[in-house]
Amino acid sequence: MKKYLSLFLAFLMALTAVSAFSISAEVENEALFGLPEIKEGFNRYFFLMPEDWVWDESVTAGIYWDQGSSTPDEWPGYKAHKADAQSIYYYDVPEDVESIIWNNFYENADISSAITRYNKRTDYIATMDTEHKIIYDRMISVVNKSIFDNNELSKTYPTCTWYNYYGSGEYGTKLTPEDADTYRYYFYLPEEWESYPENDVYTFWVDGENAHQNYPGEKAKETSTKGLYYCDVPKDVTTIVWNNAVSQNETDYEYVFSSSAETFNNANKVFVINFDKRIDSKVIYFGNWYYYYGGGEYGLTHSKANGYYTCRSFGGSNPAPKLETNRYYFFMPNDWENKLSDDAGIYWWEGTNDCINNWPGYKAKKTDVDGLFYYDVPKDVTSIIWNNYINGGTDPDAEVYKLAKQSANIGTEYYEPNESELYPEGLESFDNMVFVLDYNTIDYNTFVYPYPINGEWYYYYGNGEYGTTPEKGDVVYTQRYFGTAPEDLPEPTKPFEPVVDEITVYFINTIGWEEVYIHHHTNFGFGDSNSEAGEAMKLLETSDKGNVYYYNIPEDTSWIVFSNGTDKSHDVSANINHNSAFELTEKLDGKYLYTTYQLTDKGVILGDVNLDGKVNIKDATAIQKHLANIEAIEGLGKPSADFNSDGKITIQDATAIQKRIANIA
Repeated sequence: MKKYLSLFLAFLMALTAVSAFSISAEVENEALFGLPEIKEGFNRYFFLMPEDWVWDESVTAGIYWDQGSSTPDEWPGYKAHKADAQSIYYYDVPEDVESIIWNNFYENADISSAITRYNKRTDYIATMDTEHKIIYDRMISVVNKSIFDNNELSKTYPTCTWYNYYGSGEYGTKLTPEDADTYRYYFYLPEEWESYPENDVYTFWVDGENAHQNYPGEKAKETSTKGLYYCDVPKDVTTIVWNNAVSQNETDYEYVFSSSAETFNNANKVFVINFDKRIDSKVIYFGNWYYYYGGGEYGLTHSKANGYYTCRSFGGSNPAPKLETNRYYFFMPNDWENKLSDDAGIYWWEGTNDCINNWPGYKAKKTDVDGLFYYDVPKDVTSIIWNNYINGGTDPDAEVYKLAKQSANIGTEYYEPNESELYPEGLESFDNMVFVLDYNTIDYNTFVYPYPINGEWYYYYGNGEYGTTPEKGDVVYTQRYFGTAPEDLPEPTKPFEPVVDEITVYFINTIGWEEVYIHHHTNFGFGDSNSEAGEAMKLLETSDKGNVYYYNIPEDTSWIVFSNGTDKSHDVSANINHNSAFELTEKLDGKYLYTTYQLTDKGVILGDVNLDGKVNIKDATAIQKHLANIEAIEGLGKPSADFNSDGKITIQDATAIQKRIANIA
């Protein structure tokens, strides 16, 4: 359920959750959001100052009441205190005060004109008897311009709605953000994109609650900061795409934009586009999440520090963020050096400044020791791959393919106790350590060639020396790798090559037919295939589910129909490709509709990595976990994970699945 901030919802909340608010009022006095402690006998009220109330730098929020203790001597009352975010104010009011008026306290204004021209009013406590009085302690009032007081000055005095205040400018209808059904995400619209239709931003997601079936998704809301938008997204959504609702088929515009953004652990952060990171110069851009401080300010640290940013995008003339990094060293084996390269490369696919779609990544920096390289990597990067800075391509017969070398996926966060034989007590960080390959750990059970090699982290002492203790001890190593490099590596497994004269189609038998027949024709006007007996499809024995049938048909087949002798499918005249799989769904006009998939040679839906019978965001996540060495893909999931059929499992496969789900490509 989305958090629509409406008066009706707030009023309903007030009527049904009196006890909850009373609990809020009974919290012991304590510092709140870094503000001074609340004195006994007082309630603290927050107020969000509307942007149109401010026209001069001396304008601030004021608070006034005319009954109860400490009544102000005159209008506009007391000047409110600045709280923990832009436009947020607060004041501690005696508990016996039953109503207040927020205003835009302007010390230099003429009082006679300010009352009717500038000041806005809100009731604090609704008219209720004492038994049902509602306490708004530590809550925030927000002006609702659609509802006015019912009096002769109604056009001047709009009412306010009360919400629970979470700090940092965030509020909602739940007691705490954790109780809410949604997370709030922010997006900074680059200035370069303001000329596009209506200058709007949309948020699109395809998994979790309220998944969108059609692009562009849900229209984001504007904040008071120019160019900054936000959207409240269900908590179970794992990936969102910000976009400007322009179709990729539009020709009147130079480009459309969208940005894939993993939402995990990014609530209340802002996503900022980096123009140097894109899949296609006219379509898809990437960026990074940053901690949002309010007021258009954001940065890399949880709390606002000296280094923060306000630019609406990165790349080009805009400054890049100053990163907190770890330095990783790498001893490159001498047999990785060849006529194409004597450099080392480093690649990562998640975190800040990822190298997605930019293999082999960044060129590592050479030290003064032969074969030793290093690179400073952002701390939020959890896995890296070292390579010899050669893009080998996908042709197994090409020379460049065989000269390219790479390590396996290397975790960069820490070792749990007993996770590594060399460090049984675990390690908290690999900063300033060196990674050394071990040829005894070559992974021959992979589509990737050259076959990935694993290794181990060691403490680096300088001068090419390293070991297993923090300080240099009796055991010191200097070799560039361990084990013996094999002279002749086995030939890599080539990607599956489809037959030329026939194509294989599959039938996923989820409706329980005892026999499955296929009717196929190469000419739309030839015969009535629905009346023919058809040919019996064959059960695919390698399928793990036991309900997949296959049959080879001429590659020039124009249309096919599936049947069990009685029931049949609608005519299939599109998406008939090699390894096409068809699953029948509900009936329409007496015939079954169908869904189309691509299958691997083993009868698994291409992209169905977790083998649950469907392709969704969970499969992309499974690939990411596999690449990060968190959870390996096993069995039939491996060929299914090679979504782009290039013979290896990479981050490009996860990205391709996400794009397929979002109907981007």
